[in-house]
Amino acid sequence: MIDSCVHTHSSFCDGKNTLSEMAEKAYSLGLKAVGFSGHSYVSIDDFGILPHKLDEYLAESSRLKSLYEGKMDILCGIELDKFSADTIDTSKFDYIIGSVHAITDNFGMYRVIDGSLNRFVSAAEEGFGGSFLSLCSGYYDQLCDFVLKTKPDIVGHFDLITKFNRGSKYFDEESSNYKNIALEAIDAILENDSVIEVNTGCIARGYRDKPYPADFILKRILEKKGRVIITTDAHNVDMLVSNTDMAADILRSVGFKAVCELSASGFYEREI
Repeated sequence: MIDSCVHTHSSFCDGKNTLSEMAEKAYSLGLKAVGFSGHSYVSIDDFGILPHKLDEYLAESSRLKSLYEGKMDILCGIELDKFSADTIDTSKFDYIIGSVHAITDNFGMYRVIDGSLNRFVSAAEEGFGGSFLSLCSGYYDQLCDFVLKTKPDIVGHFDLITKFNRGSKYFDEESSNYKNIALEAIDAILENDSVIEVNTGCIARGYRDKPYPADFILKRILEKKGRVIITTDAHNVDMLVSNTDMAADILRSVGFKAVCELSASGFYEREI
């Protein structure tokens, strides 16, 4: 059982439940902390917390902090997107999750890599000469640039590029070419000292059988003495702790002895 769930989405963006409902469920589950991490607004896709709703998001988070004071920590974060990073005042938030959901292709065009299968496939076919390996390389290069520039507290779903690739349908995730690209990226990102999330949301949505990132990446994180945090990327109250025991089992099998949790006082480690 996790102590904190800090990757969550509410009705302020693409989640189902209100912040109040998410907090109420988190408290009933016995969590020590819940963090709200609504998507930062990306104008090109009209996606995320609308700019005129951001103050309301902050105010409601503050109200809930007071309501649960002494019972459960409430944290107000944001999932900062590559395409809106320059428009967000990150000082307003308790923590930042840095994520790349879309990239720029070889022609400078905006390409979403996790919105739908059709958009993922067209990104490779139209933007990277039909090469899914080139698409992967572009994704990891731009993820590195984004993380090293913004220095988020947590790096979101590191190998999101595999979302639609179950069974290595579009590229071979076991190939040395792919693994070398991913490992070079995680090595660079770990220099930033961000915590890497082990994200179970892909399981609940039926895209993967195991969390992000893949085991070989987790092994490299362990070798490099990197830190990990288990998250659920919850878009509704039923996802708040989904598949977290599986994530802990995987981490133990790789060799991790502890994971990070997040509280109002910052990150701390607990044994698993």
